[in-house]
Amino acid sequence: MQGDDLDRLLDAALTDYVDAPERPGLEQRVLRRAREGRRWWIPVAWLAPALAGALCVAFLWAPRDPGPPAALRARIETAPAVVRVAARPVVRRVAPRANRPGWRPVFPTPDPLSDGERALLRFAAAHPDQMAALAEDMRRTSEPVRIEPLRIEPISGGSE
Repeated sequence: MQGDDLDRLLDAALTDYVDAPERPGLEQRVLRRAREGRRWWIPVAWLAPALAGALCVAFLWAPRDPGPPAALRARIETAPAVVRVAARPVVRRVAPRANRPGWRPVFPTPDPLSDGERALLRFAAAHPDQMAALAEDMRRTSEPVRIEPLRIEPISGGSE
């Protein structure tokens, strides 16, 4: 029932909207706005070339740099020609890299061994058999670990 009431209400509102009278002079208003809207570009069309021409004339008639003053020009023309000879380049003697203090021929320079690394080297030299066993253990621990799938038994209730 409510759907029918809503339909009737919408139909009544739409018929009132459609039956509204048209405002007089619509065509004249549209044409007047179109004519007024086109008039702004006429002054711009005349102003743009006039401004471009004025800028061209300003740049063409701008004063140019006349060069040095007449007194300086006379001194330059009467001055004797001076020839300059470049000095011999200075050659610096540099000691070879091997003779420089703190220079090492390895890049990147290795860090000195830590106390723990030196102890490990002493242990490996004193006990080679234990070192071989340790290396074998390290090889085995680097293999992937296998875990058996978990099986979870359901809990059986005694009260069932």
